[in-house]
Amino acid sequence: MLRQQLGELQQAPFALRLNVRVGMDVSWEQVRQENAAVVLACGLGQSRPLGIPGEEAGYHGVYQALEFLGRVSGGEEMAIGERVAVIGGGDAAVDCARTARRLGAGRVTVYYRRSESVMPAAREEVEEARDEGVEFRFCVAPVALDGEAGKVTGVHWQQVREAARGEPVPPVSGSDFFSPADTVIIAVGQEAGKELWDRGLSLSPGGALPEDASVAVGRAGIFVAGDLTGQGGTVVHAVASGKGAALRVHACLQGRQEGEDQAGKFLAVLAAGGDGDVVFTTPEQRNPRVQEPGLPGAERAGTWEEVRQGLTPDQARAEADRCLRCYRLVMVALEPGSG
Repeated sequence: MLRQQLGELQQAPFALRLNVRVGMDVSWEQVRQENAAVVLACGLGQSRPLGIPGEEAGYHGVYQALEFLGRVSGGEEMAIGERVAVIGGGDAAVDCARTARRLGAGRVTVYYRRSESVMPAAREEVEEARDEGVEFRFCVAPVALDGEAGKVTGVHWQQVREAARGEPVPPVSGSDFFSPADTVIIAVGQEAGKELWDRGLSLSPGGALPEDASVAVGRAGIFVAGDLTGQGGTVVHAVASGKGAALRVHACLQGRQEGEDQAGKFLAVLAAGGDGDVVFTTPEQRNPRVQEPGLPGAERAGTWEEVRQGLTPDQARAEADRCLRCYRLVMVALEPGSG
């Protein structure tokens, strides 16, 4: 599919330059001078380190999440042992844990430094992981990695107190403990590559940039889309972010300050949650969502079969009928002359 889409792009009425590393094969300054606007959509491709003792020791059996998932998806045989510790609380951490179970690990534990209520991973993914035998421990932070003869042997931990996301997690005195592990997978997020820092871009601590990156570099005409904005990590967000960047570029080339169109105003009014000239009507009764059948949790570990088995024709029709009968009517009044 990717090759097909790249082929379509190569036939499109614009130049597509592949295998070019900006900053190495072509300078950033050259790109900036040759274009009226620049959109940075290079994602967060650098794995974020833990910054704890033992991480730089190069122990065999310690992986970053993207490395681990990439090697497995590439067909590499991975000997991960019986006990696997996954550090992190996002979707990548849960993906790694479920993958480890499919590789035959007997005990897989996800360790997250905050409470389950603020865990960023999708709730559905967490519950499916539990069904497959993955364990979760919350409010614990890694202190150091331990190893022997070049092989990781486990992780030293410390209990921490509950805190909201973005706030420091104070440690609990005297709560240190050690958990043995044959494999440790670090899944604490990604950040922008060093090349962006080297270009003088003022990234946030999470490695993100504002969508109008001009404020970060002091030069007009530089914009950001996708994961690099730090506003979401889904496909839907990526598509919406790309369209938003295109609107901002269009406005920039026209000499306007912002790229908001009628669709943007419509969405802005909806996001107000009923403020202004918006009227919501909801049904008195709503048909429940059709539950998609899937493999039982006990059958998923050790197999690569699809978990979700799809809807039957009758279920698909029932779900479509439910969606088409949501009975939500929305009236949006824009400012006079804005249309």
